[in-house]
Amino acid sequence: MTSVSKTEILHQTADMVGTKFREVLGEDGGEIEMLGVITGCVPDKSISFHLDSRVNIVDVEYCLEETDEGVRLVEDATVRWKFPLNVLSFLMGRKMRAGIMRQTEAEF
Repeated sequence: MTSVSKTEILHQTADMVGTKFREVLGEDGGEIEMLGVITGCVPDKSISFHLDSRVNIVDVEYCLEETDEGVRLVEDATVRWKFPLNVLSFLMGRKMRAGIMRQTEAEF
């Protein structure tokens, strides 16, 4: 992710599942810390994370799929906003989702 300015492994496991890490994301002049854990890992196929910050909780999975044209990266993510952003998301949910989608599309 282009917004990640720092990544630190806090505890690493042999098979990656259960590995804990910390990321610092910088956007719009501010920073936010996310604590994460790898919840699934199939080498060369998929990886999934659970991330927790002061503003949201994110569960995301990235999968590689072979296609006739090559390889496709598929992302499946669930974002749960914490208070007060959960209230704001009811009012501005479409705009927030559109911003997340623009960032994701630009990165991939």
